[in-house]
Amino acid sequence: NCDDYGNQDDKTCEKWRIIGVTTDGRVKIIKDESIGKYKWNRGSEVSWEKASLNKLLNEDYLNETGDFTSNGIKNNTRNMIVESTWYLGGITEDDYHLYYELYPDKFYQFERIGPYFFDNLEKTTAKIGLMYPSDYGYGVDFEKCTESLFEFDDNCATNDYLDLGYFLDQDSWLLTPNYEGDAFVVYEYGGINVGVNSCPDGECEVHPTLYLSASQTMQSGHIGNSTDPFQLVG
Repeated sequence: NCDDYGNQDDKTCEKWRIIGVTTDGRVKIIKDESIGKYKWNRGSEVSWEKASLNKLLNEDYLNETGDFTSNGIKNNTRNMIVESTWYLGGITEDDYHLYYELYPDKFYQFERIGPYFFDNLEKTTAKIGLMYPSDYGYGVDFEKCTESLFEFDDNCATNDYLDLGYFLDQDSWLLTPNYEGDAFVVYEYGGINVGVNSCPDGECEVHPTLYLSASQTMQSGHIGNSTDPFQLVG
């Protein structure tokens, strides 16, 4: 998300982390720094498709309007992003109470096939979304952490490439809701929690997540770490 793709550095560009690459070649990335604290939803709706944060990300943030005239998705970046499917599955009350069994593979199943969907909506399409609990869980070094997502400790957090709470000292929204309609967060100690239990006034940090087009190219000669990040061809 650079001001100047011909002169990329810490002053002209943002840093995003790679979550993974899909089978069709899209690259899923998440913004390293939060864009601020917002409610997951300002009204009574519990479906992500109707949530106020979804609207905020895919309207104001995507188009540099409202709160994001200086830090939204820039015009020369917008065409790099591809509209993608976001799965909206949640978990039941019984599953929630079996928190010690909620490993990344279990969350992945819930995100995509239920067992619970608000408004019976299984998925939606958009350009901007949030990270899933399973994304976060699969980012950990399994040789150093064997805990469930709810039981992540300091050791798990410091060995999770996608941890956004422990290092940045903040509670950050995830896409997936729990059975009561509130959404999960990565809380500041590294584990998964429910937003209503973590975020003051219902507002948590927001790290936009998106998919780069499979046709998007990168410049050669970069390592891909925080000091020498991959650079997109603008």
